[in-house]
Amino acid sequence: MEVSVSLYKAHFYAKHGYYAFEQQTGNEFEVTLKCSYQNSGAFFVNYEDLFNIAKEIMHAEMHLQLIEELAENMMAAIHERFSFLTKIKVEITKLTPPIPHFKGAGASVTLKWKQ
Repeated sequence: MEVSVSLYKAHFYAKHGYYAFEQQTGNEFEVTLKCSYQNSGAFFVNYEDLFNIAKEIMHAEMHLQLIEELAENMMAAIHERFSFLTKIKVEITKLTPPIPHFKGAGASVTLKWKQ
């Protein structure tokens, strides 16, 4: 039986972005994580651990230019912590991207890994 554990739309304020002013003023981000594994009773994923991984990556001292880099770092940290996973999905949304006249729910990047 496959088990999925998810963390939906966790909000973070962080100073990541392509432009220098974004790394000074920051932005609002949403992070959604979904992890799957085969239930054998020997393993489990704690959603609080998922939140703490996301928080650590989002609040890292090194400010990254690309959301893709954030997502890759988050995926690597999740995979390192939970090596038994068979699927990982990381979605990061910048809620107010610096695009002139932008009206929308944000700009996002989604990474998926499958064993």
